[in-house]
Amino acid sequence: MKDKLIPSLKVMERLKDKVIWAKSNQGGTTRTEIQFKGGSLKLGWAQTPSTFASMSRRVVICDDIDRW
Repeated sequence: MKDKLIPSLKVMERLKDKVIWAKSNQGGTTRTEIQFKGGSLKLGWAQTPSTFASMSRRVVICDDIDRW
């Protein structure tokens, strides 16, 4: 994410101003969560199913769910 997604968001004219970029420990976009005005995107992967165990989400999109 830090090598491809974050740099891509920073150069996309339509998205870069919508993302809340982290400033030290004040919250905002992190390595696994992208915060933007109106919501957030939390990323996880099959090796760590506990990533989402303690969170509630209105919409969840899963890929390769047979590995969860």
